[in-house]
Amino acid sequence: MQEADMNTLQKTMENWFTAVAYADAGQPGWTDDLWSIRGKRHSPALKQTLLYGAGSICIYVLAFANADVFAALCAKGGLWTALPIASVLLLSYVHGHFAGALWDLCGITGIKKQSANTAAKPAARHASAPAPRLDTPAVAHG
Repeated sequence: MQEADMNTLQKTMENWFTAVAYADAGQPGWTDDLWSIRGKRHSPALKQTLLYGAGSICIYVLAFANADVFAALCAKGGLWTALPIASVLLLSYVHGHFAGALWDLCGITGIKKQSANTAAKPAARHASAPAPRLDTPAVAHG
């Protein structure tokens, strides 16, 4: 993890610990620290986490509450056999976006890869010794 990413995670954790300290002391305004990211009151990551988290919960509740109806529909055959696959893809999409937004909200992000154009090119070799030849067998000295 890069130092900048670690500082972001550290700052986020400090904000959360500060918010807990405010709450324990009974001081107002502790939610400002808890629900803000980098000084922004309404972060898109928070909105996405809440939205996709609620969507995941709804899908799970519907699936478990109506398991018998779902199984009966899938047993009809025909195009109904695609229902389990479609429902799993939907849940995977919604839950994946929830997890991604949650990681973003915590300040944990992936390493950005450099494109081929901006990547540092290796320096040209300027050695006084010639490069080893690959077409000859190695000889052990000694």
